[in-house]
Amino acid sequence: MNEILHENAPQAPVEAIPAAPKRKSITGWVALFAVLLVVGLIWTSMDLTISQELAGTVPMNVDNANTSPEVGAFAPDFSLISLDGEELRLSDYRGKPVIVNFWATWCPPCRAEMPALEEIWTQYDENVVILGVDQGESPQLVAHFTRVQVPVTFPILLDIDHSIGDGYWVRSLPTTFFIDPDGVIQDIHIGGPLTVDFLHEKIASLTE
Repeated sequence: MNEILHENAPQAPVEAIPAAPKRKSITGWVALFAVLLVVGLIWTSMDLTISQELAGTVPMNVDNANTSPEVGAFAPDFSLISLDGEELRLSDYRGKPVIVNFWATWCPPCRAEMPALEEIWTQYDENVVILGVDQGESPQLVAHFTRVQVPVTFPILLDIDHSIGDGYWVRSLPTTFFIDPDGVIQDIHIGGPLTVDFLHEKIASLTE
């Protein structure tokens, strides 16, 4: 027998499917994603800030249009962060002979010539500037080498991204630039190790 359903006839209760837990689950995932996104942005910002602080800059030399990393040209100006956390700029030493030594801790001749550079730095009492520009190594590694293994007191700069080395066309280490008090590159020496006598001769030529 067929059952006839009337509008007013009582109907069996239908169990409702709760939707709240689903919304709560979705909301939780959205909140978690938002937190991770914020943390990621903060971490990226911090990493970018550190990289910018350690990376070198090569500002335009407004005094001399003829700037190039070659003998007879004005040395391109640059600034880098030192191991002591200080920003040093090449042009700040105008008026003094400057020796810019590109090096790395893994380079045997670089390591071997460090005592000679330190001796010159000490003898000339900062009347001759020596800037040791490390290529692409961590501050911790460079600090351990220059403060523990072979202690030196002349400024050590961190060229983390090789930007200054690339700008100076450095293709092998060590490479040393000898710059006169006017800021002109007088000699470029590729290879090493440098000796104290050799450095004395180069400094004498820079001050003639």
